[in-house]
Amino acid sequence: MTYFHKSRFSLICQYLCVAFLFAVMPVWANAVSVTDDQKQQLKFKHAPQRIIALSPAITEMLYAIGADKQIIAAVSHSDYPPPALNLPRVGGYENIDIEKILALQPDLIIAWLSGNNLRQLATLQALNIPIFFSEPKTLADIASTLLRLGMISGHQQQAQKLVQSFEQQMTALKKKYATAAQRRVMIQIWDKPLMAIGADHVINDLLDLCAGVNIFQQPVTSLSPEPESILRLQPELIIMTAEVSARAVWRQYWQQPRWQTVKAVQNKSILAINNPDVLVRHSPRILQGAEALCSQINTSR
Repeated sequence: MTYFHKSRFSLICQYLCVAFLFAVMPVWANAVSVTDDQKQQLKFKHAPQRIIALSPAITEMLYAIGADKQIIAAVSHSDYPPPALNLPRVGGYENIDIEKILALQPDLIIAWLSGNNLRQLATLQALNIPIFFSEPKTLADIASTLLRLGMISGHQQQAQKLVQSFEQQMTALKKKYATAAQRRVMIQIWDKPLMAIGADHVINDLLDLCAGVNIFQQPVTSLSPEPESILRLQPELIIMTAEVSARAVWRQYWQQPRWQTVKAVQNKSILAINNPDVLVRHSPRILQGAEALCSQINTSR
């Protein structure tokens, strides 16, 4: 009798275990785990369906991988693709509206590590809102980010196809300019104060595709160079990321007497990218920016 009771108890346990496994299997099957650019691991039982994008580039990436229906809000200047203009706004990337964000009840925020206000993000984290921090510094980082966003949003297959195409375009561009003569380049990203990119900016990686060499190799995203360093490093080409309305002012700056010994000024090699968004945003469109950048560098040769 004792044996019968033990056997029956064992059988019941087996049934319960199997039932439990079937009950949790759908959750496990859809569970996702990714590591962001701040090295924190985020885990979800299923793909988040209420995502807020805190930079225009992040918005572009989510649309590119097919996660657009999961975006419930974005920041100002999130204007591509055109449907993104209809998204509710939660402030600008430098100053988000926390109250609006809380009212929207997101289950994931994707933030720009060096662009967003970290104090505000810390407030949101303290309220247990998951935040994925994005900070691509190279083209490979953009590809990696697309794959991770694809995984976390449930669009892994589309993200993989996109990355495959992205890498093929990148390889073709590098091959096209593999034998081109190198040019020393300064990428100007602001005028007051004068600012240029450093070695940690993704545009630095684009220059490698075009046989361009960034004159500033400090391990920073951007810097305000001293005039003496520009005179010493002698850029052969200055490329501005100014909007059309600001280009005349930016060019005028380089007409000052102190810049007349700079090679780029002497050769009138101060050029602009027609659509600076494709150059400065960490999105798949950055390869359009690379094409434009390479074309400008090649023209200066």
